[in-house]
Amino acid sequence: MNEEETRSFFECYLRLQRHPRRLRDFIEILHLNSVITYEDCLSIIKSIKRNEPVNHEIIQSIPNKCRKDKLLHCLKINPKLYTSFKNIFCKTHSATVKTPQLICANGTNDSYINNFYEMLKTKALRSGRLEWNADFKRWADHLSSVLQTMPHGTEKRNVADCFFVLLDLQAVLEKRHEADKSHLWIRPVFQTMEEILCETSNPSLSRLIFQSRKGTACAQSHQFGEVLKYASLVLGDIAMFSSGKQIGSCIFAVVNMYLQYYSSLCRQSRIVEALGYKKQILHWVEIGFSHFSQEERDIQLNWRRVYLDKKVYCHLGIDILSRDIPGACITDTDISEANRCISEMLQLKDGMEKLRLLHHFVAYAKVSRLEGSLEVAKGYWKEALNVAEQGGFLSEVAVLKEHLSFTASTAVPIEDIVSHRIPSQHDERRSSTKEDRKIPQENTEDFSQLEPIWTEMSKKLHI
Repeated sequence: MNEEETRSFFECYLRLQRHPRRLRDFIEILHLNSVITYEDCLSIIKSIKRNEPVNHEIIQSIPNKCRKDKLLHCLKINPKLYTSFKNIFCKTHSATVKTPQLICANGTNDSYINNFYEMLKTKALRSGRLEWNADFKRWADHLSSVLQTMPHGTEKRNVADCFFVLLDLQAVLEKRHEADKSHLWIRPVFQTMEEILCETSNPSLSRLIFQSRKGTACAQSHQFGEVLKYASLVLGDIAMFSSGKQIGSCIFAVVNMYLQYYSSLCRQSRIVEALGYKKQILHWVEIGFSHFSQEERDIQLNWRRVYLDKKVYCHLGIDILSRDIPGACITDTDISEANRCISEMLQLKDGMEKLRLLHHFVAYAKVSRLEGSLEVAKGYWKEALNVAEQGGFLSEVAVLKEHLSFTASTAVPIEDIVSHRIPSQHDERRSSTKEDRKIPQENTEDFSQLEPIWTEMSKKLHI
C-alpha cells in the first residue's frame, strides 16, 4: 500500500477496535489469505478475548504485506467489513491528495479558524473551573446538525473545522476536570472526532490531533497498549509537517504518553526499559523547545512553560496525574536540573495558567521533601490543593489530599513559603528574593465573553 492507503488502513483498523467481533473476523480473514501468520493470528485473537492490548507491531506490518485491492478482495466474504474499508479508501482518494511535505499545519482556512481556535481555547482554559458548558454543548449540537444537511464544499469544510475545534476543546476539558479518568479513552467525544475528521479542510492534521488527544486519554486511563500505539501513530504523522503550533501540541502529547508509560514501567520495576523512556521524554521535550523557537514571543514563552512543567515532572518522578512514581530513580543531577527548570519557570511566571501553577507547587513540594524539608513540602501541597480546588482539577484534588493525609493538617504560612529558598549548588539561586518567589493569581475570563466570538463565526460560515 502507498502512504495514503496505509493511512486509510489504520483509520479502518481504529474503527474496528470498537467492535471486537468484527476485529476478530478481520484478523481471521488476513490469516486465511496468508497476510499474517497463524501464530500472529492466534496471538491477536487471544488478546481480544482477554481484553488485552493487541500487538501493534503485527498490525503495523500489514500494509507492507497486502495491497489495497487484495485487502478488499479478502474482505468480500464479510459485507460489513468490506463496506467499511471500501468507503474509507474511496473517500480518501475522491480528491487530489496533497504532497505531505506541502501540507500547511494550520489548515487552508487559517485566517479565521485558527483565530476561533486560539481565542476559544485560551479563554476556556484560562478560566480554570470551566467544564463542558451548556453554551458549548449548544454550539456543538448546532454544528453537528448543520454538517449533516450541508452539501459538500468549502462552507461544509469550514463548519467541520469549527465542530472539530469544539470537540477538541471538549476532549481537553474532560481530560483536565474529570475526577475519574479510568474511562476517558472511550468517551463519545473521540468517536465523533474520528467520524468528522475526513470532513475538515485538513484531514491529515485533524487525524494527528485526534490521535494525540486519544493517546493522552489512554495514558490517563492506564491503557498502555493503546498508549504506545497512538504515540507511534503521532510520531509517524508528525514527520509530514514542518511547523505549526498544533504540531508542537501533538509532540507534547507524546511526552505525556511516554511519561505515563515510564511511570508504569517504574511501578513494575522494569528499570532498564524505564530509563530508556525517560531519555525519550527528555529528548522530545528538547524537540518541543526547538519547535516553538521561531514562533512569536508570547507563544514561545507559553509553550516553554508547558514543556518545562513536564521536564520537571520527569526529573522528579511525578506522573501526569501529579502522583509520585514508585521506583523512579531520582539522582542528584535530576534534582539539580529540576531546580534549574523551576527557577526558569519563576522567570516566566507572568501569564502562567492555573494548571501550570498547580504543577509548579507540586514540584516545589517534591524537591522540598527530597531535601528533607517536610514542613515546607506540606505548605506547597496545601497551596497546590487550593489551586486545584479553584480550578476544578478534581483528580489532582484527590491526589493532593492523599499527600496531606499522612501529615499534620497545619501548613507552613504562605509568607514563609514564598520566601523559602530551595537549596541548590548554583550561587545565583542564593540571591532569590521573596518577591521573586511570588506567583500572581491569574485573572479569569468571564465565559460570557465567548458569545461574540461564536456570533462572528456563525456569520462568516452563514449558519
